[in-house]
Amino acid sequence: MVYWSQTVNKESLEQVDKEKVESWRREQQKLLGGELEVYQKVDNSLRKLKVDQTVEKEQKLLFSWREKFFREHFKTHYHNDKFTNWITHGNDDAHSLDTVDYQVACNFEEVLKLAATERNLDLFNDRKGLCEERFYFKSDEIKSAQARRNFSDFYDDCSDITSEEEEDKDCDTGTEDEDESPPEKKTNWLEKNLVGMFDRKVNLKDDEDEDVEEVSNNKFRGNVEKLHRDTGWAGGRSKNSLAEVKKTSKQRKNFWKLAGKWQ
Repeated sequence: MVYWSQTVNKESLEQVDKEKVESWRREQQKLLGGELEVYQKVDNSLRKLKVDQTVEKEQKLLFSWREKFFREHFKTHYHNDKFTNWITHGNDDAHSLDTVDYQVACNFEEVLKLAATERNLDLFNDRKGLCEERFYFKSDEIKSAQARRNFSDFYDDCSDITSEEEEDKDCDTGTEDEDESPPEKKTNWLEKNLVGMFDRKVNLKDDEDEDVEEVSNNKFRGNVEKLHRDTGWAGGRSKNSLAEVKKTSKQRKNFWKLAGKWQ
């Protein structure tokens, strides 16, 4: 269908109502104050995707007018229109953001001519041709994004450049930024008590290389068991899980001796 749509474009561009095209050009020129030189300057800057601060307001005005023009003359079910008369490669985004903004900025002369064509599209293949007829518009995700960034208010609410009064506002919610310090690491009851108990047995310093005092496995396991018993088996542990604690206590102790801290 894409190949056939490109053929439709070629035939349509050969049957253009030139007066319509000129009237739409005059309408754009009038929008920018009526001076041809200003219109040509803005038109050229849009095609090059370059922001010109001397006509920045006019760039946005013209870009917005052209976007509206495109949606009035070219319909697609991806925009919930009642019919479709154009296609591109891709699906949802390709038929919206990735095509429209690129076309109105970089290829609007052809958009005007296709809108002014006198060729009637066979939208429902009533003439029993190859398939339904559609215009074809090329999509370009990167250039479309650049056009929106340069010539529309699409990104204004989340701009990196904010006033001093807005520096402490969250971009999405408008609320003041909360403390972004990392949350305290959640440790369960058993971790806290085991770490405290073992710290009393092992004291490692950053700048010193000291021998670690050996603690017998039996004594270590006994302390673990006593700790659970004295607190009524708190911290989510049960008597049935004590065997597992005993089994891994030696490995935990060796790890702490090497690391010198709980990880």
